[in-house]
Amino acid sequence: GVRLRAVVGAADADARTAVDVEADAVVLATGAHDLALPVPGWTLPGVTTAGAAQALAKRDGVAIGRRTVVSGAGPFLLPVARSLALVGSEVVGVYEASGIPALAAGWLPRPWELAGKAGEFLDYAGALARRRIPYRTGRAVVRVLGEGRVEGVVVAALDAEWRPIAGTEREVDCDAVALGHGFTPRLEAALALGCAVRDDHRGRFVAVDDAQGTTVARVFAAGEVTGIAGADAALAER
Repeated sequence: GVRLRAVVGAADADARTAVDVEADAVVLATGAHDLALPVPGWTLPGVTTAGAAQALAKRDGVAIGRRTVVSGAGPFLLPVARSLALVGSEVVGVYEASGIPALAAGWLPRPWELAGKAGEFLDYAGALARRRIPYRTGRAVVRVLGEGRVEGVVVAALDAEWRPIAGTEREVDCDAVALGHGFTPRLEAALALGCAVRDDHRGRFVAVDDAQGTTVARVFAAGEVTGIAGADAALAER
């Protein structure tokens, strides 16, 4: 079997209790968390990760602001913008850091993935177009403005290395910002158990076989800890 030590109790509580657990097998499904690159002013109230903005909108029907800017990298920016619009926020811009050449280079080696996501992408793009939400590539928020809370952002064009291009800066009025540059898996438990990890174009993930088994006997892994692939892949791994 497998022996684990777990800590139980309310999150961040002082009186959490450590318990030993023995099991015939363990399934690790620790998921992933947002990756957001810091910019000056990102600690102001009104700045959240894209994942937090999405969770508040979809789960609670709460918009993070009246006028929101979504900035970062990756396809997740699109559903975040749509969800915010559906709960009443005016999304004044979606800024994708990668330019068209970089986006194409990322997808062309894996056309089967692009084909599977084409319908979903068109759905999100259509939702943004119907609401006249600007979507700009090769641009990003480089500074958050405000005294005490978000009052606006500075957006600039970026070069291929995501460095701001001088002279392209412009201010955008908003009271909320959602930042997201993809996701990173929660590997702590897997590493503590001695599971091997693998590297691919998206980062480091727990290595599994066709049965979701890790390199440690009786330890399995599923979900985003094995690769960021969305809900369809998670359902297939159940």
